[in-house]
Amino acid sequence: ISLLGDPSSPLPWQSAQIIISANGDNYTAKSESPADGQVTAYYYSENSKVKTLGTKGDAFSYFAPGKLIGKSAHSMKQGNASISGNSIPTKGGKIELKLIGQSNTGMPISGYQLVDKKQTILPDTKAPVIQISFPDELKQNTISSNPMVLINISDEQGLRWQGPMNEPAYLTLNDTLRIPILPFWEPTVDLPNQGSMRYRLTNLFPGAYTLRVNCWDTNNNASQQSLTFTVEENSSIRQSWILFPNPAKEKMTFLTEVTRIWSNDRYELEIFNLMGEKIHTQSGSLTQFGGQESGFEFSVDMLGAGVVGFVRINIRDSQGKIIETVKSKILTLK
Repeated sequence: ISLLGDPSSPLPWQSAQIIISANGDNYTAKSESPADGQVTAYYYSENSKVKTLGTKGDAFSYFAPGKLIGKSAHSMKQGNASISGNSIPTKGGKIELKLIGQSNTGMPISGYQLVDKKQTILPDTKAPVIQISFPDELKQNTISSNPMVLINISDEQGLRWQGPMNEPAYLTLNDTLRIPILPFWEPTVDLPNQGSMRYRLTNLFPGAYTLRVNCWDTNNNASQQSLTFTVEENSSIRQSWILFPNPAKEKMTFLTEVTRIWSNDRYELEIFNLMGEKIHTQSGSLTQFGGQESGFEFSVDMLGAGVVGFVRINIRDSQGKIIETVKSKILTLK
């Protein structure tokens, strides 16, 4: 018997265990590693019992895995995280809660528990607020053929991604292309009722388009927002990375396309002033945003207000090899 691969390499599923327990209407997650970090909670419906037709043999029953119905994000302090009952997307029956994340030092952490929503849903007649924009486009109505779509959604109580008839929430383009929102949803850390979705549309032909986004809140109040835009006749293909907002007041976000699944790429950021002097450095692991892109945030306070600066970003793979270098001019707002 022979083993393929390097036996000295760590197994990809190694992680510190998280113990999840009820705490009144909420839940507490405690990691065996007392470190700071961040975890994402994935909520799945109960396993459903399915029975075969028995047309080619004896009929039998089995349990099919439940569907993903929600997400929330939580910070960990010294290995502890609090999960509000508001984060649980629905009431009635057990829900599978899977926690996946990592510490600030890069250690994977994970946990699993059956939970239920114990809190009473407060009366609410206000539908979720949906905002659609193109963060890396100079114009919002006349854009390039490969635009990045940014969707921000918030609600006073909580969000749901399935309607009363279990119909999914979608990002729809011209009533022909439909993208489920939940797989790309990035919940705001420690805020169960808001978050964002980023999705890059590619190879759009010149012409008019309409984007539509819909979702529900925990009281089944429905919301829909649309945005009409035009792709320019001579639009160019955009680069594989973006820096936004630029100009910025306090922070900028760097995003680059994900080309390798399950990669553990790291970044090195250098900021220079107009005289070419290096005034700031930063490094760390890239964070994935919705599966299409990864990136990080950084502060521009050190440049001062209304100042031109320059950034150089090196992206390195797990072996330390530089796979991409980005150089760009940045500007801070007064």
